[in-house]
Amino acid sequence: NVPMLGAGDKVFLEGVYSKGAVGYAILNGIGSTTAGVYADVNKYNWTADANAAANGDAKLTTAWSVTGGLNHNFSKTIEANLGASYAKVDSDGVAWALDYSQIIVGGDLRWKPAAGFYIAGAIDFRKVDFGATANAAGYRDNGAWLGTIRVQRSF
Repeated sequence: NVPMLGAGDKVFLEGVYSKGAVGYAILNGIGSTTAGVYADVNKYNWTADANAAANGDAKLTTAWSVTGGLNHNFSKTIEANLGASYAKVDSDGVAWALDYSQIIVGGDLRWKPAAGFYIAGAIDFRKVDFGATANAAGYRDNGAWLGTIRVQRSF
């Protein structure tokens, strides 16, 4: 809670590290993995929890991420949420596996005309950087803007 910014305001910071469990590190914070945005790339299973090295050993994929956000209440009926996250995936030197990083920055503005009901507009920017090795193999860095309008009623 950060009441010095405004009544009911909140801030958060989260860090995650995983080895052999990529989803725990990249499915966090303000967004999720880039599966929906980059579906054409996901067919290559670029977030595998482990990969087979040339000598047959299983190499666990390492992933980490940092996420932070702020919720600000302008009034009892209007609030805004801002957030950002950065994630890095490393396949432990397996030559054919993909290492990448992703960044997500986004926010929304919500109008709450009644208890348990709100209407929101959101915009996010998501980017994946595969690095030179993956780019040479035909993968291209991707970036996308996403916008949504949400109407939600909670009972």
